This record gives sequence, structure tokens and C-alpha cells, in this order.
Amino acid sequence: MPLKGFMNVRRLLAIRRSPQVQPQQYRKKVYFTPTFPSVQLPVSWGLPIEVVLIGQIGHGGGSALVQQVKDRQKKHKEFIDELDEPSAKLFNTSLGEQVKKVEDKTAVYTFSVDQSHPFHRHEGHRVFTAVTGSRGCFLRFSTATKQEVEEDANAFIKQLSQVHIPGDCIFTLRFNGSIWHQFSAAGEGSPAFFAISVHTDETGGQLKAEDMKKVLSNQASIASLTEVVPEQIQKILQQPDAFQTVPTYHLSLEPGGPIQLRDLLCKVYRSGMGRIRSSASAFAAKLRGGDGHMIFPQQKRNYSTTSSNTLLADQEYLVLSPIIKNELSIDSIMDGEFENIYHFQDSFTICITAPNGSIDPKSLIKQDDTLRQMWKDGKCNSDEIMERLLSSFVDHPPTSVGRYMHVRNVMVRPLKLRTSPLGCPVSSLLGKSEELFGSDRKFPVKKQSSSPSGLQTQVLLGANDKHLRFRSVVSTELIPKEESEKSLESIVQVNVTLSNRVHCLNWFGFFYMWLIHIGHERLVVPPLLQQGCKYAFGK
Repeated sequence: MPLKGFMNVRRLLAIRRSPQVQPQQYRKKVYFTPTFPSVQLPVSWGLPIEVVLIGQIGHGGGSALVQQVKDRQKKHKEFIDELDEPSAKLFNTSLGEQVKKVEDKTAVYTFSVDQSHPFHRHEGHRVFTAVTGSRGCFLRFSTATKQEVEEDANAFIKQLSQVHIPGDCIFTLRFNGSIWHQFSAAGEGSPAFFAISVHTDETGGQLKAEDMKKVLSNQASIASLTEVVPEQIQKILQQPDAFQTVPTYHLSLEPGGPIQLRDLLCKVYRSGMGRIRSSASAFAAKLRGGDGHMIFPQQKRNYSTTSSNTLLADQEYLVLSPIIKNELSIDSIMDGEFENIYHFQDSFTICITAPNGSIDPKSLIKQDDTLRQMWKDGKCNSDEIMERLLSSFVDHPPTSVGRYMHVRNVMVRPLKLRTSPLGCPVSSLLGKSEELFGSDRKFPVKKQSSSPSGLQTQVLLGANDKHLRFRSVVSTELIPKEESEKSLESIVQVNVTLSNRVHCLNWFGFFYMWLIHIGHERLVVPPLLQQGCKYAFGK
């Protein structure tokens, strides 16, 4: 008897409604499934609306993830914010004049819904996968046709239904875009969801001529292909009790069916954690920077010479080109440092060439006579240029960089961090090392490499501190007019590159790099390279 009584209580609990279910929507049937909970809503004039619940992430993770992706979406070049549905096009179609090899009618968008957006429809077929905010969302559909709505506004309400998706969930939806639909959050303080939407045929449906023109020219967007519900229906839907009697389907991953107390506690906890994790994620992004990165197979860089037929040996004046920010070269001796696990990396190059055409007088330097004679004699190789460059870094540091370093040293001295009068990328030149570079003057380096041809030299600098480790590679590359045994006698350009890599050891390291990385790129590296080359090549 006790066991039988327990089972009866369990059955009663199993059919109790969840907090989102109104009395008029009381569910008489609960279906259990060992796989993905799903529902199909019938459409009398076409294929059904299909919703499948895939999985659930950690408490509060949905809102945090939605906020992260929304921030990135805003910065996309195809971002559009219209109709309360911010979106960005990721992949274009390949149609009409855009076709190169294969026609492709699909287009892929990202879009997000905060609290809600107006009921609307599109032409064409839609499939999207989404992550809900921490309070979940409602997917609302009215299967009334456009003609039925124009004839009788009540037809829209009569054919209205909705699907509730829990918080922090991943779900997928497939439906005909011409069905009237609206997506909204299931509670305040949490976004509805963020989605990746596939338009399986961007030309599908009965598009207007102007819309088809946009599609064929890849000028279409979600908003431009949207038709909002008539105004009289919008007024009906704005009433407070508009959705209380709407048939509601609930999908859930919770075992045992709906249990009111458990569902309520889960809802409150997920909502609270969503706000906490969203705020923490936003703060962390500001602290460490919100940029992502891509890693591609490295390629050896080829810099076009502005004076490919003019020998440096024939020039009284040389030109310092604008500094170029680029990717790390495939042959850089930086490869393997920190086991290629790093948090910040950059590379900058300045080119030294002969004057050609109209140039800025400020970029001109008078070439050192000794260096000019060495060019003529074919006795100046990349090692010689490197030694001159390192000497310039140590003996003639930029005044502005010296001031920045003085302020930096005063601030970090109480923390017992490394201090140096030189800019951080080359500060280890004042330290000690078992390996030395140079013939007339010895410089401490961690590693060095010189090509047999004498056309390229690299040295690895760097140091370790409490909060981070950094490595810098200085590279000198001589570009000959033509490669031969006498290449050193026909140099037409010199490329000087400074590459940097940082591995943070703790939170302070990330905070420190967040503070200084913009100044490093704009106020330290450019004057360091310009001043270094000015004294390395000039009088």
C-alpha cells in the first residue's frame, strides 16, 4: 500500500502544469521521449512547422552566450538593425551575374531577438538553430493565409499557437517563412535567443520584382524580405491577455514531466545566473579585449619594391616607408616559442628603398657614406645591418618611448616587475645571455639565424616576468635586384621587421596587456623602428 500510494502521488506530480502554463492551457497529456523532444504543428496548406529541442547548456550560459554573439554581430560588415531583429549576412547566394562556377541559392544569416519583435512573414523556406536566453522563449505561429487575414482579422487569432522553449537551450526550427510568426522572450531581463538561419532558397516564394532584384545582386537582408502583420492585428496582439488562451506546446529536457516547484526554482536560478554570467562576460571582454583571431598556414612574405631597378649603393638619400602591420612570416625563428601557445602576437615591417617619384621629405634620410661604400663593394650583408640596427636601438632610443617607459617603470616598481629604459620589445638588449650576436659589438640574444646567402638575419630577444613572458624577433632582409653570386652588390631594398609574442601567466598579465597593447602598437613600435633605421642607415 505505501508503494502504491507513492506511485499515485508521483503520477499527480507528473501532470502538474509548469509556471508558464495558464489554467486555460492545462495539459492533459505528457509525452516522454529518450531522444530529442520535438513537436510538429500542422499547416493545412503546406508542410508542418517542426521544432526540435537539442540540448541544454549550463545555468545562465544561454544569456551570456547570446550577449557575446550579439556584440560580435554588431561589428560585422553586413550588420543591419531593423524591425527589432538585428541581423548579419554570413554567406551570400551565388546567382545571376554573381555565379562563377556553381549556382547556390542558399543564404546564411545570424539574427537575434531581445524581448520581442512584431509578427511578420517572409517568402521562402527557413531553417535555423538557436540558443535561448536564460528565461527561455516562445515561438508563435499563425497559419492563417494572407488572404484569410485580409478578409477576417479573427482568422489570425483562431489559427495561432505557440511553442515554449526552456532557458539556456539549443533548438532547431524548420518552417515555411510565409507563415506569420513572432519570437519573444519568456520573461523580462533575458534575451529570447540568438540564431543562425539558413534560407534554403533565397529566390523561393512569390517575391516582388524589386525584392528579387535585391536577391540576385546580393543586396537582400532579413529586414528587406520581411512583411509585417497588418496594423489592425498588431493592435489586437498588443492587449495584455492576447496570448493567454493560445494553445501552447512545451518542450523540456527535465525528467519526470512538469513539476511546478522544480520548474519555478530552475527558472529563477537560471534567470539570476544569466544576468551574472552576462555581466561577467562583458566585463571580461573589456578587460582582455573582445577580438577573436584566425590562424592560417603561414606564408613567406614578399614585399613589392618601390624602386626595383635602383641600387641602394647609387643613392645619397634613402626612403623609410610607412610601417606595415602583417602576419608572422613562416620562416620566423619565433615559431615554437611558448610551444606556440600565446595570447598576443603582432608583426611590423618598415622598408628602406631608394627615392622614387613624389615622396614625403620627412621620410628621407641621408645614407651613411661607409654603408654606401659597403653596398658598392658587396661587403654589407644582413648581419651588418642587424648589428647597426641593434646598436641604434641601444644608443639612440626614441625620446617619446623613453618617457613612456619612465612612467611605466615608476608604476610597476612597487610590484617588483622588470624595468628598463628601452622599449619593451628590445629591452633585453641591456640584459645578459649566454648567446651573443655581433662581430664588433656583442648583444645578448636568445637565438639567432643567418641565411648562407647573407640576405636575411634574425635574432630572438625577450624576457620572463611575474605576470607574463614576451619574445621579440628582429629581422633584416636584403632584397637584391636579381639573385646571383653577386646579390650583395645589387641590393635595392631592405626590410626590417619587429615581431612580438606574449604569453600571459595570470590575470594581471591579461590586465596589463589590455592597458598597454594599443600604446604598444601606436606609440612604441613605430618610433622604435623609424628611429632605429634612421641611425642604422643614416649619418
